[in-house]
Amino acid sequence: MNCSYKIPIGPYRLDGNIDQGKLTLTDLTNLVEKMARAERLGESIKLTEEMLEKGIHPYPRTLRFLLGRLAAAAEVDVLKRIETKLSPVFLTSSSFK
Repeated sequence: MNCSYKIPIGPYRLDGNIDQGKLTLTDLTNLVEKMARAERLGESIKLTEEMLEKGIHPYPRTLRFLLGRLAAAAEVDVLKRIETKLSPVFLTSSSFK
């Protein structure tokens, strides 16, 4: 699923804040995944939470990958916090529950 439209939540700044800009959902999702792969879980979590607060969900594959990394790191509190921010429709359609 490749989204070619621009979403109004970028660019991602190095301090972890999202400003108005032109990063696509694909860009943001890739950034979440690359940070998680590079063991930069704190930054990956922060970006994911900012996206979820704005009602934007990373692609399910990337979110599952991040949740797996969090589980492996025993970050139970973060997992619960992210779960509360996911919409019920997204949870059931993505088999997260």
